[in-house]
Amino acid sequence: MKYFVWTLLGYLCGSLMFSSLVSKYLCNIDIGTISDDKNPGAGNVFKYVGTGWGILCLVLDIGKGFLPVWMAARMAGVESILFALVIAAPVAGHAFPVFHKWKGGKAIAVTFGVLLGISSYSDAVWLLACLLILFTGILVVRPHHVRVILSFLLFAVWCGFHIRIPSILYGCYLVTLLVIVKHLLAPNQGKWEVRFYPAGLLRSIKEHCVSTYPDLRHGKWRGEHDKREKERSE
Repeated sequence: MKYFVWTLLGYLCGSLMFSSLVSKYLCNIDIGTISDDKNPGAGNVFKYVGTGWGILCLVLDIGKGFLPVWMAARMAGVESILFALVIAAPVAGHAFPVFHKWKGGKAIAVTFGVLLGISSYSDAVWLLACLLILFTGILVVRPHHVRVILSFLLFAVWCGFHIRIPSILYGCYLVTLLVIVKHLLAPNQGKWEVRFYPAGLLRSIKEHCVSTYPDLRHGKWRGEHDKREKERSE
């Protein structure tokens, strides 16, 4: 019974879409409406609201994955196979949130939070991070959803060889399944492409910053947004 309670709490915690709430109620910007992909995640907060708010939402998304799993591991233990549901619950909540009409985010940040909550398997966090970095900036895989699916599939294979506690292993499998399903449901983002690009990571970061943040830093985008809101109200 206690594992089902923690699973429910983890799901409800994951369903709190902090990126959407923070941007809408503190910054008066609805990222779910103005963004191209309609994704209520931290990535769009970085893009449309600002770096500081994006960092805040990223920390909150990681935290809502970390806290319920970390607390459940210490209060209920990880021995039961039902702990796998506790691990997957925050990810399921973020991807398919009950408080947001089932339209959630891509669940990558919350996955890192969940893995950090399982402190004895911190290597899994670094592996997943390295895979995403590899396919983002060195051996570049496009579009984005293919990159994420490939990273999580390799992550699941690694878990099968290195994680010996069944509940944690199956929990990681469930997380992988949820993330893959979420990205398979994403709109088509173009043709598949793989390129070896040794300097790609730094250049990708630079291009992203140059194309996005100067406008945000100088208030250009925010000024245009406020102007449109003013015209609409009049």
